Amino acid sequence: MAFGQSGYVPGQTYYGTNNYTEYVAGNLPLIISAPHGGSDLPSALPDRTYGTFSEDLNTDNLARAVRTACFNRFGRYPHVIICNVQRKKIDCNREVLEGAQGFPATVALWNEYHDLIRMAKSNVTATYGRGLLVDLHGHGHAIQRCELGYNLSGSALNLGSFSTSQKNALSMRELTQRTRVSFEEILRGPSSLGGLLQTRGFPSVPSPQYPGPGADEYFSGGYIVETHGTMSPNPGLINAIQIECNLTGVRDTLDNRAAFAAQLVDSLDEFFSTHVGMRLSSLSAPPALSRSADQILAEDNPLSLSLSVDDPAAVL
Repeated sequence: MAFGQSGYVPGQTYYGTNNYTEYVAGNLPLIISAPHGGSDLPSALPDRTYGTFSEDLNTDNLARAVRTACFNRFGRYPHVIICNVQRKKIDCNREVLEGAQGFPATVALWNEYHDLIRMAKSNVTATYGRGLLVDLHGHGHAIQRCELGYNLSGSALNLGSFSTSQKNALSMRELTQRTRVSFEEILRGPSSLGGLLQTRGFPSVPSPQYPGPGADEYFSGGYIVETHGTMSPNPGLINAIQIECNLTGVRDTLDNRAAFAAQLVDSLDEFFSTHVGMRLSSLSAPPALSRSADQILAEDNPLSLSLSVDDPAAVL
């Protein structure tokens, strides 16, 4: 069944070319991206010859766990985009030259992944007006804590004061300009996403306890949040945060993924309420639109994705 021709079903999974990409249709103002968790090694795609090749273990399954946690809490689904192909073949969190390295089939896959993000953003914007993109990754750093990336370097976080150009480069620039709280508060205060995760038992940087990484390694955000967030001059109302998850206690086992996903979703509910101006747990019916959500997806969708009958309540 061609995706978009008969509408989409929230919670159902749709696959792109050769099942290389995976899209879970959503009806929340939340988009989850997982570009580095794939393990498929199709011979049709050449190996990349330079760049980073390491897999972000279980981040694909973590994204699916977030889908389930959202449904359990809200009765609705986030939009979820997953690349099922191993990073040795493609890197969707790099610009196309490094990510696909000129191989035509890989370039097509790279474009497909980002088209799915754009399609989800169009749906969220048209349905709710604004939303949030969370780009999930996994780091191998020694310190077991979540690293939240907003396109600010670790050294900038350590200094503690930010220039206008740094604020404009933030991947959630639009949100910081609209919220009533201070820049510091939304970035690393008690109501920041890092602060909310920290109080739920998941150490995070930046947060009140860890305002900056100090001398430790830190990932500040990559191509996806830079391109699809609201850093200047990007237009739009979909802000973006990269979350680099530690392995132990977060993504190493099924139970730990489910537990972290539940706390992340709880944190996002509070973050949305404080900073985005809507509570995910008490959303009213979407407002009337000039185009229906199905029309938006059909008209903005450049792909033909086949429908998979998936169990939306399954935790992988």
